Amino acid sequence: MTNSQPADDINNRITDLSIRLDQLGDEIDLVKTIQTANRRELRFNSQSLARFEQDIQEIANIVRIQVIQAEKDRAQAEKDRAQAAQDRQQAAIDRKTFTDAINSINQRADEDRRAFQTEIININQRANEDRRAFQTEIININQRINRDR
Repeated sequence: MTNSQPADDINNRITDLSIRLDQLGDEIDLVKTIQTANRRELRFNSQSLARFEQDIQEIANIVRIQVIQAEKDRAQAEKDRAQAAQDRQQAAIDRKTFTDAINSINQRADEDRRAFQTEIININQRANEDRRAFQTEIININQRINRDR
């Protein structure tokens, strides 16, 4: 029995080692599966990160373009405001010039009207004087005619 025990003992040990080796093989397979999954996840994360970085770069470009356009728009708005202020000043100057011209025209028209009225009065006075002189002449002629008869 002593001889059979070492053989049984060796068989038990071999069986035990075989079971352990199978378990180690299973564990190694599990580690390989996990490593493969980790590699895939890492690849996926890297690709996602690359896409994300690309998206961020595109967004940054869009923002840069928007900022440049906003600066251009702001500058144009400032130019437009300055031009509007100049236009308002010019309109005020033009309005004053126009008002002065209208006032000058009205003043000249009033002067011309007064001069014309004065001239009409003078003409009427001369006409009245001429009429009186003519009437006096007619009276004188009538008196001569009556004397001569």
